[in-house]
Amino acid sequence: MNGNNTASNGAVSVSSSATLGGSGIVGGNVTLSGTSKIGSASSTLTLARNLTIAGINELAATSNISVSGDTTISSDYSFAVNGILSGAIAVSSNATLGGSGSISGGVNVTGSLAPGNSIESLGMGSLTFLSGSNYKYELNSTNLSGDLAFSSAGLSIADGLVALSLSDLAAGTLVNDNKLTLISYRDSWNNGRFTFSSNSTSINDDSIITVDPNQWMFDYNDTVGGTNYSADQSGANYFVTMTVVPEPSALILSGLGLLLLVRRRR
Repeated sequence: MNGNNTASNGAVSVSSSATLGGSGIVGGNVTLSGTSKIGSASSTLTLARNLTIAGINELAATSNISVSGDTTISSDYSFAVNGILSGAIAVSSNATLGGSGSISGGVNVTGSLAPGNSIESLGMGSLTFLSGSNYKYELNSTNLSGDLAFSSAGLSIADGLVALSLSDLAAGTLVNDNKLTLISYRDSWNNGRFTFSSNSTSINDDSIITVDPNQWMFDYNDTVGGTNYSADQSGANYFVTMTVVPEPSALILSGLGLLLLVRRRR
């Protein structure tokens, strides 16, 4: 399935570990299943109709595909966008969108968004988390790195109905004011809040959360991004960030120290 091709309007099914690659136009609906891939090194494909993900599938790095119809990740399956996809994506319930490429259209998430193939960044147009969805975010507090979803448009979160899963792959104690960006976006935020995946408690703007061994201030509309993937954050106006803050015990001890200093001076 490689080379320069112009397909008929018939449906195309890519199964097992096959690859739909090369360059050309596919006129019919395309379905990926098994562990199949779409795109190959430097390939350019145009899909005139719909793309359905029904396996553990991948858009290959350095490839570029344009989808005129809908791209849907079916329930219980996953799609890693490691190249460039022109078009919008709908992530069904229990499905997962990942990868380290870019998506020009909007991303509507009912399942899970998990940027990268490990800790990496994924670009997109507008980003909408619908009720019951999940943002799976990986960080490494040993070297201050973390995923990034960067949107060229706005951010919408179904308030109190979207779980945030935070996974620290290598926990280490950070210094105060270290900052990570979870999401960067250019336009507005609808004031919707994430909830903790573990207990469904809403994460309020400017609240303090704990990801052992660090405490972080969570900000949905920061105007300065974190240090992770800073080049991908260029052009954004707002940032969903986590900034390391002192633990309450450290603040208490600091306050006691100042009080003792004042008493000694008296």
